[in-house]
This record gives sequence, C-alpha cells and structure tokens, in this order.
Amino acid sequence: MPFTFHRYDSNIEPNYTKEQVDFTATIIAKSLPCQEIWLYGSQAYGEPHFHSDVDLYIVIKSMDCEKAELLRKIWTIIYEARLQYPNRICECLDISAGSFDEFYDKIQGFTLERTVYESGIKVYAGF
Repeated sequence: MPFTFHRYDSNIEPNYTKEQVDFTATIIAKSLPCQEIWLYGSQAYGEPHFHSDVDLYIVIKSMDCEKAELLRKIWTIIYEARLQYPNRICECLDISAGSFDEFYDKIQGFTLERTVYESGIKVYAGF
C-alpha cells in the first residue's frame, strides 16, 4: 500500500517522499547499532493529514545506556544530518526507541510496540 508524507510548515511542499523517510532511517542506522526501524502512525497507515508528522520507532540491538540518553543521541544525529542534508531529512519527526528484547517483549500486551509491529512498516532491517 503506497503512503504519502506531509509536513507541518505550510510554506514547504506538503509531501514527504519515501526517499526522505528511507534516507532519515539510513542516517540513524549508520550511526547506531540498529536492528530495525519502523514507520508507524498516520503516514504508515495511509491516513496522513496536512499536519501529520513522521513517526519512527528505532529498535536497538542492545541498550548500553538509559533510554533518555539513547533518544538524545538519536536527536543529535538527526540535528547534524539536517545541517548536512537540509532537504533530505524529514523535518517533523516523532521518535520512539527501545532495545530489541524490550520491543518484542512488549508486543504481547496492548502497547505502542504492538501497534507498531502489527500496523507499521519496517523501513530498515539490520543484520
């Protein structure tokens, strides 16, 4: 099922491209020990509106730091990539993250991880 991406800023062309999402995921995956990166939310479900952001769930092979520190690392990577590649990185992002074990343990309950797993789109799969 094809999906369309939208941005918040009304002064910018209101479509994210699959290439922007893939590039954003690749930049993150090259900088961290990612196992998987999932696109979820309205962009993945084919129901975006003009103010929709891009929701990514980053699954790390193993956590070697606290989640807050991991998220700080991810946002630093995104910030630096935006400076280097201003039109290739998704502008409006919502990032969630967890370890591989945590992600797959949580899909058993009624959790964000379960929703991501059942309805999201895997945009990166590491080895």
